[in-house]
Amino acid sequence: MSQIGSTSHLPLSHQPSSLGDFPHNLKRQRVESNNPLTPVFSPAAQSKFETRIARITASVGFPLSWVENPEVIEFFQLFLPGAVLPTRGVLTRRLLANTLKTLQDAVWKPLHGAMGTLQADGWTGVNFHHLVGIMFAAAGSVHTVWVHDASDERTTARISLLWKVQQEINSPLLAIIRAVLTRWTSHYLAFTRLLEISGPLKLLVSQEDLRGPDNQIITSDSKAKARARAMVRTIKNDTFWAAIQR
Repeated sequence: MSQIGSTSHLPLSHQPSSLGDFPHNLKRQRVESNNPLTPVFSPAAQSKFETRIARITASVGFPLSWVENPEVIEFFQLFLPGAVLPTRGVLTRRLLANTLKTLQDAVWKPLHGAMGTLQADGWTGVNFHHLVGIMFAAAGSVHTVWVHDASDERTTARISLLWKVQQEINSPLLAIIRAVLTRWTSHYLAFTRLLEISGPLKLLVSQEDLRGPDNQIITSDSKAKARARAMVRTIKNDTFWAAIQR
């Protein structure tokens, strides 16, 4: 009996002597065969196959063009000749949208009418992308409703610059703590954190000075530039650091 991984169903002119000799002119369709034992996907199996292709595309982060890559086409025609690999257009216009709707329905239908809690959280990845997410917790599970990439927002961008410098010098990734006026301990923690990141802050300012006036990061309106310059002067002030160290 012919196996899925067999190439015996291919015409002799198309049988490769090795995997590297596989022909590059095959079409993106089911391989025709005169062998009645060649497995052919039923409509139901083809539908499941297409759904998995869509899920793999989203999960791995493949570009939409991956299904049109010659090596991918040859791989599927060699090992899954009974399936039809969808084109990029089919993947984009139909499969991804249908798969997303199916998954959304599977998640939300059981929660219809249930009591839940809306919650928000933020996190930063190793690539310094800062994400803010809205989640809905109900029936013992938490589901993501909305995610916003806040990496380009002004405050987050400044923090990312500091973290980048800390990473360059193999320092722990720490952010500045803002004190709460009603808690004296928060002031102590804020000053302690400033001392911990004084080195990266001074290095960041030094790098900014080396950029030259035309390439400096300090931008925005005149008020923001004035605040930034005042902050730079404070970071450069050794008396300031000596005072908070006492």
